[in-house]
Amino acid sequence: MQAASQETPVPPISQSSLDLFSAHLLSSNKILALLGAGLSVPSNISAFRGSTDVFRGCDMSMLSSNSMFRDDPVLTWWYHVHRREQVLRAKPNIAHYALSKLGDCKIEYLAITQNIDGLSEKAGHKASCLQPIHGSILNFKCSAPNCPYTLLHKDQSEMLGQSIVIPPNIDLANANVPLPTTNLPHCPDCNSFLRPDITWFGEELNAEYLHRIDKFIAQGPVDLMLVVGTQASVHPAASYILKARKAGARIAYVDIKPWCEDKAPLGDRDFFFQGDAVDVVPMILRDVIGEVKC
Repeated sequence: MQAASQETPVPPISQSSLDLFSAHLLSSNKILALLGAGLSVPSNISAFRGSTDVFRGCDMSMLSSNSMFRDDPVLTWWYHVHRREQVLRAKPNIAHYALSKLGDCKIEYLAITQNIDGLSEKAGHKASCLQPIHGSILNFKCSAPNCPYTLLHKDQSEMLGQSIVIPPNIDLANANVPLPTTNLPHCPDCNSFLRPDITWFGEELNAEYLHRIDKFIAQGPVDLMLVVGTQASVHPAASYILKARKAGARIAYVDIKPWCEDKAPLGDRDFFFQGDAVDVVPMILRDVIGEVKC
């Protein structure tokens, strides 16, 4: 009988690596951070990229597209309400708070988050220090390309009513359960459907966010770039690592997965800390931010 396979234990972080990183962190004046799905997984937010999850028999990447919204707005809407409920139940973890505190301790700090869950904001990340390049699933906007109408989370209850409420004891992911018959909300300015204010597959990222990031990198040398919860193998995330390197930054990666050298070799000046973000991030930032409490 074959023995059950066991996960390979995560190797401990050496004190020498931690000391080298801490010394560089303490001397760093300008820090850029790139935050990915691995930061929010400990908060019970499922990682999207690489997920095999389906919703009512549909692949999640297919449901996250404008073409699907045009073809089946009801299914697409309730899929995003389903994901939104997961986000609303989640709380920031200690790594979110540690990164927020780093932004308070360093004058020149900018975080690029690929996450749409709003947990960095909940942890106290100042808006001026955070660029949510994929938007927020908590906010809505008009689906018409030329209509600028947006609806923030704090203003939604009266406007959206039952269209964002999942009936009790209903599993929306079960294809055998009928979807709610509530009418979908329309834009008050042009009467088009509202949609989540996030970047779907095939759509352009928010140009304003991209401009702010490029400006931050271009204005003077960058001392350190933190890459947390992502191996940044797709653009524009990968391009920001290249730009930061050209601006002088040393790159520090934090990821629960082992480094894949075939994908992107580590530079001679880079740091790599394998482990869960909730364990690693507060530890490597401690000499600057002190102890962190959720």
